[in-house]
Amino acid sequence: MSMLNKIIFKVLNKIYSWRQDRKKYILHSKYRAQGRIPWTAGYIEERTSFTLKQLCSIERMSDFFLMQPNFLPQGYGVALDERCIEWPWALANIGNAIRILDAGSALNHSHILSLPLWQNKTLDIFTLAPESVCEWKRGISYLYGDLRRLPYRDEEFDCIISISTLEHIGMDNSAFSGMEKHKEHATNDILLVLSEWRRILKPGGYLLFTVPYGYYEDHGLFQQFDAKLLENCACYFAPEKRQDSFFLYSEKGWQTVTQTNCDQAIYAINAVKGIPEHDLAAAARAVACCKWGI
Repeated sequence: MSMLNKIIFKVLNKIYSWRQDRKKYILHSKYRAQGRIPWTAGYIEERTSFTLKQLCSIERMSDFFLMQPNFLPQGYGVALDERCIEWPWALANIGNAIRILDAGSALNHSHILSLPLWQNKTLDIFTLAPESVCEWKRGISYLYGDLRRLPYRDEEFDCIISISTLEHIGMDNSAFSGMEKHKEHATNDILLVLSEWRRILKPGGYLLFTVPYGYYEDHGLFQQFDAKLLENCACYFAPEKRQDSFFLYSEKGWQTVTQTNCDQAIYAINAVKGIPEHDLAAAARAVACCKWGI
């Protein structure tokens, strides 16, 4: 490429980036002006902006690691889905892990993968089908397949992170892959995944996973966990160390609670379908964040 062509390419790239940033700014502003209704235009930009602020805050990340009661400020994550809890909680708990697996690809976002915390760490992403974001230039390995049959060696990972994925195992995942064979309803297959995760974790390693929590619900596409299902998983996985944290959504935002405080939480399925809920809940109204060590 000639010097002139390089200059032209660089200028065009800057113009494109400016236009993209401008588009995001307009969407973001419109979203706020129209009442911050979940999943309307600008919602993703709002969620990205909010969560990135938390992930870049040393104080907030420390809070998510220490998990003191009621550490979240009032209004935290109003009208935002559980990613505003799950992302900072999971990344605050990676610790000194070097070899990490993202089981389900919930970390596969540019604003997540560009964080400095990934320096000197090796990240693999395993999910059902390819996605539009592919950050292979950062040295990330992508593999696609079934979490019930993982292609990794025994004791390969220091840490497994799985954000809002376990509830989809054995359910109708055809929307993710576009394949009819992924229309299933095998609710007990989550145990197969837990078995695989335990197999590929190193001794002393941790499983960090999150699931929507509350009253048990089978929505076909996923199942919402309740106390019984979570306990069945723990009995099967048999963690040597176990730390379960629970967060509950209300019209005042997200807050830490005891497990019993969110046992009756109902998933905001209408919001996902485009019908705003009275409290502006975007998806789960409660989430369990579980750190299980072997």
